[in-house]
Amino acid sequence: MDFINTIFIYKFIFYSLISLIFVSLLSSTVGSFIVINRFSYIAGAISHGLLGGIGLFNFVYRYTKIVFFLPQNGGFIFTIIYSIIIYFLLKNKKERLDSILSIIWSIGMALGILFIYLTPGYNQDLTRYLFGNILLIDLNKLILLIFYSIFLTILYVLFFNVIYIFGFDEEHLILKNFKTKIILFFIILFISLTVFFLIQIVGIVLIIAFFTIPTITALNIEKKIKRSIFISFLLNLVSSYISFFLSYKFNLPLSPIIILILSFFYLLSLILNRINKFNLKN
Repeated sequence: MDFINTIFIYKFIFYSLISLIFVSLLSSTVGSFIVINRFSYIAGAISHGLLGGIGLFNFVYRYTKIVFFLPQNGGFIFTIIYSIIIYFLLKNKKERLDSILSIIWSIGMALGILFIYLTPGYNQDLTRYLFGNILLIDLNKLILLIFYSIFLTILYVLFFNVIYIFGFDEEHLILKNFKTKIILFFIILFISLTVFFLIQIVGIVLIIAFFTIPTITALNIEKKIKRSIFISFLLNLVSSYISFFLSYKFNLPLSPIIILILSFFYLLSLILNRINKFNLKN
């Protein structure tokens, strides 16, 4: 009861609980596409690479106090830059994608760490991006998150078949006169933007797990993609709310608890699968 009363007393806790619904929606929809198409390394490269832009802008802002150089603006600009780079790499397929993504990952992290070191004082903003802090979400960010989540979900529903046919059989879409290069660009862009939105809440360090674990767990339970997305959403939501309560009760960081509970559900799904297979054999 104390926890329930606190929700309605403190606005930031209420905002955080609402935002978890839309964070779960984003991670389940985009996460399913990332897992099925094996794009997790792309999401990882973008999320870790963003630290360079965030660190650079934070460094410049500390000395100039120009609003344009707020850390989140650096993250957004680097998101767009990485989207364009990765798009051309996937479109041309002239270089080893995994090697280039590793370079983006490494350079972004190196720049971020360097500027954290060079920036005087305690860099609380950069720490928040590394490990996430959903309690810092305000009304403006919540509204932006809601609109982006709803917009992306509508696109996802409208173009669901095209998105997944693209992942499995791009040539089929070419024969149907679809502009596959444009589809590829928007897929990469929306993956990048989703990463940008979620690192402020989940953190750079744990975002890949947040995309992949619930989706893989859902696919262990249900092989049909549409149903697995819904199961993934429920897993994210239940894990997030349980973790939020535990975080409040025992004063623990939220993101690691979410990942541990999701991992527990994943292990449970593996055990249940083994039991089912054993029963079918006998």
